[in-house]
Amino acid sequence: MLRSSYNVYMPVCSADNLRDFMMYLAKLDSIIESSDTSLCLAMGDFNADLKNTTERNITHLFGKKLIEYCERENFLISDKIKLRDQDPYTFYSSSHNVTSWLDHIISTESMHRRINQVEIDYACITS
Repeated sequence: MLRSSYNVYMPVCSADNLRDFMMYLAKLDSIIESSDTSLCLAMGDFNADLKNTTERNITHLFGKKLIEYCERENFLISDKIKLRDQDPYTFYSSSHNVTSWLDHIISTESMHRRINQVEIDYACITS
């Protein structure tokens, strides 16, 4: 069965980068829409913080735009769904002692149904 997966690395979250962020989401949508399969996912650094948010209380600019994009294009944020009972993070700032959830998996519904498990390896440390 044919599957398509894409890696993303979005610009840092700022109002100045919002236009680029939205352009890259549109490009991703175009790539997925033209795919030969409905089994598609994109994962990587979206720089869209979804930590400590609900759909009604999103303060992070790119986080809000990512959720709006996924709702509009009928994509699911698979890691948000699969890790909903946890307090996940994918970035730790030692200088500010804060965590953020910037890396995500977005998928088509048919691909999401095939994802059995999502885990974050907190033992993996990079700089």
